[in-house]
Amino acid sequence: MGLQNKTQCTRMFQSLSGGHARGAVELYSTSHFCLQPPGDTIPRAGIVDALSVGCIPVFFHPAQQQLWQRHWNASQASVLFDWSTARGNASEVMQTLLAMPHERVESLQRAAAEAARSMYYRGDLGAPNERDAVDVLVDVLVSRSSFAR
Repeated sequence: MGLQNKTQCTRMFQSLSGGHARGAVELYSTSHFCLQPPGDTIPRAGIVDALSVGCIPVFFHPAQQQLWQRHWNASQASVLFDWSTARGNASEVMQTLLAMPHERVESLQRAAAEAARSMYYRGDLGAPNERDAVDVLVDVLVSRSSFAR
């Protein structure tokens, strides 16, 4: 059984100026899937925005799942349709997402929520023992410095 509320597939947000970020994040927060097609570059801020509000990123290039590997395992918390060699069929993408079993959607949402914890900077907002993106970067730097010795 796929998504029950298919009206979520009727909304689209587009901003060519980079403005209206709040509106985009509000739409992300009420959506199960957030499409993340690459533009001029593979990374997009929308990927982190989607994770931060529990929306499953939907990628169209395999390199997108390789971003921020030390922070999250994107293969467990996103969906990939590989359009890197040829453009795919948008209708098939939507049908696949709509037909995705509820249990799979929930599993991806849990993984996205877990990934979000290591993608943002906690600051004073989170629990003191909660790890964030800074902790991940420090771990990387410490492990690299121990190899240099």
